[in-house]
Amino acid sequence: YDRKVSKEVNERYQAAHQASRTNKLLVPHSMLHPVERATNQARLYATTHTSPWLDDGVRVLSSKSYFNFLEVMMKHKHDFQKAVETFVTDYDDFRGTDAQNYMAGMYNLTDYPAADRIEKKFSFDVRFMPIPSNNDWRVETDEEVKTELKEQMEEQMRDAEARIQEDITARITSKVQHIYDHMVYGDRFRRNSFDALEVLAELLPSLNVMDDPRITEIIHDLHELSAADASEIRGDNKYRRDVATEADTILKKMEVFTDGNVSDRAGTRETSKSEEPISAHAAILRSFTPSPEMARDRQPPRPNDGDKWNASLLES
Repeated sequence: YDRKVSKEVNERYQAAHQASRTNKLLVPHSMLHPVERATNQARLYATTHTSPWLDDGVRVLSSKSYFNFLEVMMKHKHDFQKAVETFVTDYDDFRGTDAQNYMAGMYNLTDYPAADRIEKKFSFDVRFMPIPSNNDWRVETDEEVKTELKEQMEEQMRDAEARIQEDITARITSKVQHIYDHMVYGDRFRRNSFDALEVLAELLPSLNVMDDPRITEIIHDLHELSAADASEIRGDNKYRRDVATEADTILKKMEVFTDGNVSDRAGTRETSKSEEPISAHAAILRSFTPSPEMARDRQPPRPNDGDKWNASLLES
């Protein structure tokens, strides 16, 4: 934000003092793009391979996926650090004459701190913590207060479980619904619709942190549906109807999680809450993202708009 330039713009157009604010992009976007790309790829992987947990961006990860998840995230961290290293080197070269030519009359040397200070604006951190137990209270309090606290935690756990189930349900129904619609209405389709379904079926066991046997059964159904022969579908209407029936069967099985709203094949579906407790072997992942002062805030696609990521995945 440049107060001087903002004042000049408002005076030039005879506007009120607070009518406009001038925010300067101090370096060309092309310099930061590799850092943003590495950030978005890490965030997208983390979002895809975890489910929502709390409203502040914390997500849940099955313990059986921990090592693979950590290995991939460390690769993303390496890519991010290399991109930052390149940016800091380029920035140090840029902040002199190149910056003056770039900003022209808006150039101000104080806008450009030393490269070592800029480097400290970037970090990449993945944090894990166990899921809390409502039976584990390390504070001394009377039984009435302890009972109230346990009830609050149980409610929070049920809400969190519902968010996880809603995330899984949305992923399954969107993919299967897509195939069902193409089979029923005779639209043209591509083999990659079934490939995407197979990818989802491979991912779901790691998201099924409650070890719900109903989800396990549906995962098996997804594998079978994804094996459909695309070429045969195009030339055999009976086979096409059979595939549509398979998809419809899966959608009907999902009704147990959606209060029966799958039957309309459209619209927002509410997820019913299972009474089974969350498996204690799940681990919680806290959100993270790099947030340099000069970077634009670009969010990647998210599977659930209700998912709230912190303004920065890597806190400065």
